[in-house]
Amino acid sequence: MRNALQSGDKYTLDDVDIVSKETVFKGFFEMVQFRFKHKRFEGGWSSVIDREMFVRGEAAAMLPYDPVRDQVVLIEQIRVGALEHESPWQMEIVAGIVDKQESIEELVCREAVEEAGVDVKNLVPITRYYLPRVGAMREYRFSSARLMRLRRLVFMV
Repeated sequence: MRNALQSGDKYTLDDVDIVSKETVFKGFFEMVQFRFKHKRFEGGWSSVIDREMFVRGEAAAMLPYDPVRDQVVLIEQIRVGALEHESPWQMEIVAGIVDKQESIEELVCREAVEEAGVDVKNLVPITRYYLPRVGAMREYRFSSARLMRLRRLVFMV
């Protein structure tokens, strides 16, 4: 067991002591409260820290692209996070929250039809990444693209 961070060392979950974890809200999203301690760079342990984490689960997105027209499909949707701004409608790519009952591929294909009226046959995975949101929200994203010939453009609100 090390006492302080040495050159080349990397802290891991072994360097965190989770004192408690409690779900304090569960609705469309979830809020979890953690009480934890962690190793300090100068050695020793921190005092107990209380933090809330907004849990949204995994999300997946796709960008429908027509190489013949050299165009992509974007959608516009109202977002509760933007309700206090001039326009709560946001331009964005097709995306959704992954349900445990469907695969990532099934999700983005379903969302493409629901949100953009686009039928997807083949996905080209781009990447999978972790998005730390100001240290308080857990969110993972899966991105993909699809080369396709658009028969028509659909605008949905």
